[in-house]
Amino acid sequence: MNLAEKILTLDRRWIYLGIAIIAIAFYIHPVPLPIGVSPQTQAFYDAIESVKPGEIVHLTVDYSPGGMPELFPMTKAVIRRLFEKDVKIVASTLWPEGVPITERAFKEVLEQLSAEGIHKEYGIDYVNLGYKVGQDAVMTRLGTSFKATYPEDARGTKVEDIPLMQEFDNFDGIALMVNFSVGVPGIRQWIQQVQMRYHVKIVCGATGVMSPDLYAFFQSKQLKGFLGGLVGAAEYEKLINFPGKATSGMTIQSFLHLFIVLLVLIGNGAYFFSRRQKKSPGAG
Repeated sequence: MNLAEKILTLDRRWIYLGIAIIAIAFYIHPVPLPIGVSPQTQAFYDAIESVKPGEIVHLTVDYSPGGMPELFPMTKAVIRRLFEKDVKIVASTLWPEGVPITERAFKEVLEQLSAEGIHKEYGIDYVNLGYKVGQDAVMTRLGTSFKATYPEDARGTKVEDIPLMQEFDNFDGIALMVNFSVGVPGIRQWIQQVQMRYHVKIVCGATGVMSPDLYAFFQSKQLKGFLGGLVGAAEYEKLINFPGKATSGMTIQSFLHLFIVLLVLIGNGAYFFSRRQKKSPGAG
């Protein structure tokens, strides 16, 4: 058996091992790679930066654990940047799984900021209203009253006892909405039910597979900017000068792609060489 035939009959478990080694190696020792910034990511960044200290952002976390590899890094990056700017955050979700994800994001960011001497207080600087069933009905009702839609927050505290919730009551008091979406309900519904009706300024972070559908909303300016998948999250981390899981994830993803391309080239080369050997005189 020649080399080409050995390559073509290679046990696929060696390929899986190679993928595992590359992923683990670059996770432990990430190699910084140059990252460009797309127009939609720059627009997302500019929208965040336009929010003034003391203003309120409505953060909607509409995804489940399955969307965390792409969306959780950008969720944390945005929360961090808003807190750095002394912007107040009112979070909610239309996905039941979004409640613990939101709590985890706040917890991890606040631990980082606390170590840097930045402290935020629940109920004053941020609040997690939690999950409310109803999808479109919830979205439209928020335009009338946040307090009537969410009588209690995710912790069971009455909103009338939360100081931050006394500073506004509808979208007139919201400087920006930041939505993180993985499906339905998500950004498309927020645009249809809220942006078009109440003219709320909205930006979005979405999975890579959703990104192509968002360009039309971005071009029509219904969406002020968006982050598309892990690459969008890495671009945003670059802009805020705080490389995190998205940046290291892009390193792993890039080298895995190179490995796969190399395997394709080697496999095709071995296949054509093997065919040529079989057709040559005296083969066999």
